[in-house]
Amino acid sequence: MKYPRLPEALDKRRKLTSDQIEVIKKLNGEGWSQRKLAKEFSVSRAIIFYHLVDPEKRKEINKHRYEKLIEQEMFDLDIAKRHRDQTRKSHKECLKKSLQKRLYKGKATYKWKKNKYHTDAAFREKTKKQAREAYHRNKI
Repeated sequence: MKYPRLPEALDKRRKLTSDQIEVIKKLNGEGWSQRKLAKEFSVSRAIIFYHLVDPEKRKEINKHRYEKLIEQEMFDLDIAKRHRDQTRKSHKECLKKSLQKRLYKGKATYKWKKNKYHTDAAFREKTKKQAREAYHRNKI
């Protein structure tokens, strides 16, 4: 599996140049500890260790790191999908609730008018008059 690489000069993530890495290898061969090298070059011990191990071990480290990155990416996609689904579900529930509220309000209003219409003669006359006026307005 090949991974794309930026040229060394353009890669902003690099902490050490290839010349510094050669110096680190030389100093480690002379007996410097990894901690002392890390302090000298202002990097972490892990970076020093990474550059001092043999290439086979480095490939294994990279493989493990890329697997973790892919897992994290899949996890993030899964979270985004779940969030999208939950949002859609809550929107649907809100729409159902608002429809139920509107229907209930309509029924309640209708029942109120119906009860008032049957009990109050003045209200009955008023609604009939409004209906007649609306009919005549639309006819003209």
